[in-house]
Amino acid sequence: MAAPRDFNPVNILQQGKQLPPPIRSRYRKFDIYRDVNQFRLIDEHAVQVAQTEHKTFRDLIWHLIHSQRFQSDLEKARAIFRWMTSRNMYTISFQDVQKGSPEEVLVSFKNKKGTYARIFETFCGYSGVYCAVLTGFAKGLDYRPGDNFKGSEYNHSWNAVYIDDNWYLVDSHWATRYLISEKNNPENLVYEYDDFYFMTDPEQLIYSHWAKNDKWQLLTRPLSLPEFEDLPLVKSYFFKCGMYFISHQKGVVGTENGRIALTVGFVKPTNFTYKITVCGSNEETHKGQKLKSFAMQETSHNQATFILRAPKPGSYYFTIFAQLLTGDIGIKNVFTASAEYKVNADKASSDAVPLPNCSDSNWGPGIPVDQMGLEPSVKDAVIPTSDGKVSLEFKKTRPSYILCKLRKPGMKDDELEKCISETDQGDKVLVTAQLPAKGEYGLEIYGNDPAKDGDTYTHICQYFVHYAPPDEQNKAFYQEAPQRRTVAPAQQATISQVGYPGGTAGVTQGMNNMNVGDQDFVDLENLPPPPPEMLQQQYLYGTVPDSRQQGVYGGMGSQQGQGTPGFTPGAGNVIVPQQQQAGVSNIPPSSKPIQVEKRAVGQEPPAPPSEFKLQPVTAEKTAAPAPGPATKQKPTLDAIDRNVLHTVDDHAIQVSKSEHSSFRDLVWDLIYSKSITNEIEKVRVIFRWLATKNLKEMHFDNVEKGSPEEVLLGLKTGKTTYAMVFDTMCNYAGLHSKIISGYAKGADYKPGQSFTPGTNQHSWNAVYIYGTWCLIDCHWAARRIIGKQTTHEEFHYQLDEYFFLPDPHQLIYTHFPEDTKWQLLERQVSLEEFESMPHMKPQFFKYGLEFVSHRTAVIYGRGECNIR
Repeated sequence: MAAPRDFNPVNILQQGKQLPPPIRSRYRKFDIYRDVNQFRLIDEHAVQVAQTEHKTFRDLIWHLIHSQRFQSDLEKARAIFRWMTSRNMYTISFQDVQKGSPEEVLVSFKNKKGTYARIFETFCGYSGVYCAVLTGFAKGLDYRPGDNFKGSEYNHSWNAVYIDDNWYLVDSHWATRYLISEKNNPENLVYEYDDFYFMTDPEQLIYSHWAKNDKWQLLTRPLSLPEFEDLPLVKSYFFKCGMYFISHQKGVVGTENGRIALTVGFVKPTNFTYKITVCGSNEETHKGQKLKSFAMQETSHNQATFILRAPKPGSYYFTIFAQLLTGDIGIKNVFTASAEYKVNADKASSDAVPLPNCSDSNWGPGIPVDQMGLEPSVKDAVIPTSDGKVSLEFKKTRPSYILCKLRKPGMKDDELEKCISETDQGDKVLVTAQLPAKGEYGLEIYGNDPAKDGDTYTHICQYFVHYAPPDEQNKAFYQEAPQRRTVAPAQQATISQVGYPGGTAGVTQGMNNMNVGDQDFVDLENLPPPPPEMLQQQYLYGTVPDSRQQGVYGGMGSQQGQGTPGFTPGAGNVIVPQQQQAGVSNIPPSSKPIQVEKRAVGQEPPAPPSEFKLQPVTAEKTAAPAPGPATKQKPTLDAIDRNVLHTVDDHAIQVSKSEHSSFRDLVWDLIYSKSITNEIEKVRVIFRWLATKNLKEMHFDNVEKGSPEEVLLGLKTGKTTYAMVFDTMCNYAGLHSKIISGYAKGADYKPGQSFTPGTNQHSWNAVYIYGTWCLIDCHWAARRIIGKQTTHEEFHYQLDEYFFLPDPHQLIYTHFPEDTKWQLLERQVSLEEFESMPHMKPQFFKYGLEFVSHRTAVIYGRGECNIR
């Protein structure tokens, strides 16, 4: 595509203007976008342009940016980023390359005289976007924990880009560079797109990128070079899994008596494995045994712990691999390096022998047990016994069979076969074993689902069984795990007679055994040191937790040893997370994806058939049900198929581009023309349209008093509200809706403020979906705008998904209805309680945070105050 003759791009960075000062952004990446599909059209355009040759840079910048008339700097930066991550820079060429020209900048990379960062800056400048090139040190392919950067020859450059008055960090080079071999050779590199490096949060990028000008770290407290070198080696996949460090905050750690326990947390269902190599030689074995067999991995309570008993003194690299679970287990058994430590072993551990040779690297029950419909009585990875007797049971939630195997180094399988038995008692299976001799055993559990597995049994979990006297158990290596430091060995092996009830995960065994009031019970001397201030933000800025995934592991939620249960207003003090299990749903499945027709702004909408009549639900004889807390499956976005949701949203956006002569035409176009019958999808398409449409510029041909048209147009003059518009549209979509009025803690609210009539008034909605009243706030969902509105073409409000069907236990922190029944809580909150609650932002709940120490907005104290 050739540029028009009158197109003369100017580089904004060469006009003598000073760059805006480097200041920390007010927004996190997650505030700007949550799904890369938001950029689907931009990405597709950029990839297509990358596959096209251009005679001049002028033609290229016209084709990529200016021909599209992008309305925001975000769109421009995204298009540049995706072009660079799709284009092979080694093959780029132009007809005429003048000295000092943008063409020279682009072709210089293949001659090893230029950088991705300089190319990105050039594109931004000619697109009218402020951009800076940052130089410093980066922990690249050949970096290992403990390495030091020397001199002032910085090894990498990346960018800061100025979008909507905020600086964001971008590394287009690392976004394409993906190592597939441990040898750093060009033939071992493939070009692959990694979205992590677009608008990366500074708190995450600092683990791998250190800017020499500390202001461009964009941190509240910049890190010195030694502090940067001390951080663990972290890969982008670490943050994609929502991982964060719990036990050790530095990359080089030491053992005590040859032992160490490394613990990381995570907020999304993730499988883990690991690799251990000797520093310097990269050897993975010791005396014929894999070094990996000298460590134990166990996963529970949103954390993974790796316990090493070193076979000899020296230095080791301990690499943690992760696999984000997005589907059925075992479909794609690919793990990605996520973090790495250098472990300096002071001596060989006194009990350094290989673990029993079992099928998996992870010990203890996990996701496969839950998927088999089994509930284990022993949830710990370790079963200690002092008399050689082992007893545990698996309760069934559906038909299944299990088969058990014992493993012990030096003993034959057929000998061990006689020592274990499983007894199927219908609704549960009892497993018993009498161990033949003291020592370490592996107890493997294989499962069979008769509905689909036939005669095949699949490994679902394994236990580490330690047959030894109590004093030896007390000194065993597995006691290094943080969850066992407060639990006596005798209690670790107990079998629950009750199990845990179906549908819930009870208080963890560790919490049951904890005496919070007795500090002598906690080994205070061996607790890990608190992380530095910056590192305490990891969880907040990590991958956002998804409530759908928090029931996969039994007892997920609070970490053991925390000592203070969670708190949710209206539900009492102790919060027990729901266990994700199969159950009967009262919500029908999604319909098929909608066929969406793309529209231009102002395009004529389809007209409804003459026989189409609007019928408000208020005209029906059935009255709206009384308000109350959810008693069935609560409707959420998760009930909508992802493909269907995408088309529903896209349809709402396309409809928002058209002007309709009447409310009847609008409702037909938005809902009935696509035969949308699913109630969640109806609510969604209305919500999305309201959050996209510029209602203040809407008009109708004929507006009668008391008509729906009057309600919608009332937003122009302030006579109506978003809640009234949403209620009206639901009414004509066949949905019961309620306008809720009350107090809200908005932008001008300050903690401790009292509410009086006439102040902080707000209105929102409740909508009745498949037998459950749900809350929604369209106004607050659409109030934040990201991007500069220069024309009406392709302009959208930024949607805040939190306010679409939020949990009533969370919305009560900011919304207090005059009629307290519309809190939809089991226990209604008083106005005084509402005023005393902390002022919450949606991000608090999006990131799965909870209060531990203080639960009131105003805190009284003397001197220092520690808030958790």
